[in-house]
Amino acid sequence: MEIFVFMRILGMGNALTDVLATLKSDTPIQEAGLLKGGMELIDAGRLKNIKRIFASVHTSQACGGSAANAIAGLTRMGVSTGFIGKVGNDELGQFYENNLIENGVKSHLKKGELDSGCAMTFISPDGERTFGTYLGAAATLSATDLSDNMFSGYDLLHIEGYLVQDPHLIRKAVSLA
Repeated sequence: MEIFVFMRILGMGNALTDVLATLKSDTPIQEAGLLKGGMELIDAGRLKNIKRIFASVHTSQACGGSAANAIAGLTRMGVSTGFIGKVGNDELGQFYENNLIENGVKSHLKKGELDSGCAMTFISPDGERTFGTYLGAAATLSATDLSDNMFSGYDLLHIEGYLVQDPHLIRKAVSLA
């Protein structure tokens, strides 16, 4: 006899759109001032430069961030899920929310003042990935953004490890869960 446990899992983390560029050479990585194979947090000025570089190569987009990736995987396995994060009131933020919903994840996104966060991903011809990550609005998710109704109906809460730097956010999320 098989026993199935139906759970609803809520994730909370940095809402980062993955913008992926498949390269023909490593020259764009050098132009961006990034170390091949590395991950570097970037500011809005460096993001603008990387967007300029990406304008000349084919790119694709997907929801990203550690917790969102875990939640997306659970959703594909048939688990009912939701996600809490923060995006900007911009094109990437709208893409992020639409992509969550299209993939069966209930969106509990908040809108922030900053531009949406993104992981600008350079994929080298040898398959190596290099990241320039702009946290933007994702990094401004705070305890005041959380409400009881976001947590209603979920059995488990998965908190992204990158959020541990904000103890007030974590304490409130755990309390509401």
